[in-house]
Formats: sequence, C-alpha cells, structure tokens
Amino acid sequence: MALVLGTHDWSSGSDDGEFTRLAGRTSDGFRIQMGVQDGKLKSFDTHARVRCPHGETRQWRWYPADRVPVPFHHDGERFRVFERTDRPAERPPVIFTNAMRGRLSSDGRSARGTIAAYAAWYRGSATIACSGLARFTARAVD
Repeated sequence: MALVLGTHDWSSGSDDGEFTRLAGRTSDGFRIQMGVQDGKLKSFDTHARVRCPHGETRQWRWYPADRVPVPFHHDGERFRVFERTDRPAERPPVIFTNAMRGRLSSDGRSARGTIAAYAAWYRGSATIACSGLARFTARAVD
C-alpha cells in the first residue's frame, strides 16, 4: 500500500528570515527532520507507526509543509499540525489521521513534542482500528 500525504520544501524558502534545519528521532526510532523559519515550523519529514489489534503494526511517511497540504497552527512557541486522509477508492477503504503537537525552543533551534497516528479500515463488517503515539526531539543541524 502506498500513501502520499503532501510535500515538503527543504530549500531556504523566502529571503524573509533565517531558515534552520532540525534533525532528531522519534520514540519509535524514526528520523525526523524539521524546517523552522522566523520562529515557526514550516515543514517536517518523519514516519508514523500504529499498532493494530492482535499485535500487527503499520507505518507510513508523513511529510507536510505549511499549507501543503494542511496549515500549521502556531501559538507562540507551540505548534500543532493535523491531517486526515480518506481513501475510499482503496480496497479496503482506509482513513489515516496524523496529529503533531509540540514546542520550539525560544531560539528556534530545538523542538520536542508528540505525534499521534490513527488508521481504520473495514475487513468484512468489522472495523480494524489502529493507533499510535510517539514522542520526538530535534536539534539544529549546524
């Protein structure tokens, strides 16, 4: 199963401020890369993992940029990103939901937070619901 949820831009973007690249890991062991400009998260690239009934796991890449395909929300140093993708044409139909909440340091050179993921599809008349939660930390790459 392939899933593409968005794009990211690791370029320096506009000339309106310093672009800082952050890199780190999630508690699930995945790499996370983040782009910060003018004290705001602009993009990130990582993976989400969910655990399903009977111990099965699934994972997918998640790599949005602000407004591509979803807006990033900021409140001071705090940020949140939410994305839901319905795939009714898939067999079986599937719903993916990802949510990131976190906080940037005051200088924008580190970040920490959580990534929650959810996937659901039908197998016959039964709904298979899988979820996961991971923490992340990232620091500036000099």
